[in-house]
Amino acid sequence: IKEATGEWILFLDSDDCIVASNTLEEFDKIINCTPDLEIVRSISSHIYYNDNNKNIPLPKSFNKIDETTGIEYLSADKYFTDDLYVVWASCYKKSFLQKHDLYFKEKMFYEDTDWTIRTLWNCHKMCIIDFPFVGHRIRTDSTSQKPNLKIFIDKITGEALADKYIEEYHMTGNCLKLCRKRNLRRITDYIKKTKDYSISNSLYCLNYLRHNTQLLIPTKYDLSLKHQIMFYILKYHPKIIVISIKIAYILKRHIFNRIAQIFHK
Repeated sequence: IKEATGEWILFLDSDDCIVASNTLEEFDKIINCTPDLEIVRSISSHIYYNDNNKNIPLPKSFNKIDETTGIEYLSADKYFTDDLYVVWASCYKKSFLQKHDLYFKEKMFYEDTDWTIRTLWNCHKMCIIDFPFVGHRIRTDSTSQKPNLKIFIDKITGEALADKYIEEYHMTGNCLKLCRKRNLRRITDYIKKTKDYSISNSLYCLNYLRHNTQLLIPTKYDLSLKHQIMFYILKYHPKIIVISIKIAYILKRHIFNRIAQIFHK
């Protein structure tokens, strides 16, 4: 952000690509006809593909479907998605980011988790469009696809920072409800990911979640009975969670392999 020289910033990771050749041309049309925008955000499903599948239908033009504020966006059920933290879903006005001191934390994976909430919370005018700026290539050698303790801890740290921001700025109503709902989904997903780790590393990850964050306070969430049980076991008997996930993963893999063998015969 500090090094960028343009008026607008679109983030592009090394495993991403611009979807359409006319993206910047169409983007210019939107910002020229809608003054005072601070964020242009896509709510379209992002295009995921690997290097062997490049037959992607390219969008021909943007369709602007809404103008709103960041807080209204965070509070709207129709915009609820687990992809909220995907930073490359939006294009940001550089002066807006600088005004609110919205910089990424350095030397941290998934540094955009709390950053996106902070950015949207401070946004007074944003435009919603209906196709993605960027396509993401799923690769087996990607850091997000491999078990990595630092990445796991950084994911949890990002959730904890987002949780801290939510409390510091006293979010209320549907904005608070949806932010908590999103956090709960991601925490649950991270816990499931411990299937890829050894038992000792899985326990290390869960103990970090238990002892270094405030994410497992049940009163923060609208918990189903399943989640209530999970939170209770995590608090008092985390090894049970680890072993249960391992057993479920092994059984699932065994069943799928057996089905594949039957069909192969």
